[in-house]
Amino acid sequence: MRHVVGILIVVALLSRAVAFSQQTALTSVNSSTFNVKAAVDAYLASVPPDARVRSDAYFEGGYWLILWDFLYGAAVAWILLSLRLSARMRDLAERVTRLRPLQTAVYWIEFLVITTVLTFPLTVYEGFVRERKYGLMNQTFGAWFGDQMKSLAVGVVLGSILATILFGVVRRLPRTWWIWGALVSIVFLMLTLLVAPIYSILLRCSTSTPSSQTSACESRFSQWRVLKGFR
Repeated sequence: MRHVVGILIVVALLSRAVAFSQQTALTSVNSSTFNVKAAVDAYLASVPPDARVRSDAYFEGGYWLILWDFLYGAAVAWILLSLRLSARMRDLAERVTRLRPLQTAVYWIEFLVITTVLTFPLTVYEGFVRERKYGLMNQTFGAWFGDQMKSLAVGVVLGSILATILFGVVRRLPRTWWIWGALVSIVFLMLTLLVAPIYSILLRCSTSTPSSQTSACESRFSQWRVLKGFR
């Protein structure tokens, strides 16, 4: 069980790292020639006091959400273990197939779907209600929910692959699994960081109007090539 929890934590951390890399990628462009502090000070001086208060409230609330995300996630993990839901998920995976790799994939899909459902109330508040409250989102709930389902589908596919490989490492190398598991995770993270921006671009292109879709996609792909150092 310790190995299972460790692997699931690794998968969760990789997902967080991918999301963080997408948010910070654009800030690295021309950082050597751009005075960030001066630009920030100039912008803050132009912000009205009420907007400044609203901005501070948004970011301070975000810090509290980090704590609530941890506590909520810990509570979900406790429910899965104390009610033996995790064991039932394992038993179901073993009944579905006798192949160990496929059992791992089935268990991951069960785990991801159940945890997504259990954390959905907090996800709705954090990702939709709160963003609309502060005027940072113009999506309808249906469009936002559709994006969440797309992200869930990506998590099912990529997470199944990673979990299957990591559990395979644990079974074959029980003494040094943490070393090889770390190497596998690093390689997987590098590949994911390369592919994730493409997925984001394609997702945005799919929501563009037909008349501007081609030019918007070409512009975004050009930006991605510059960020990755391609010519």
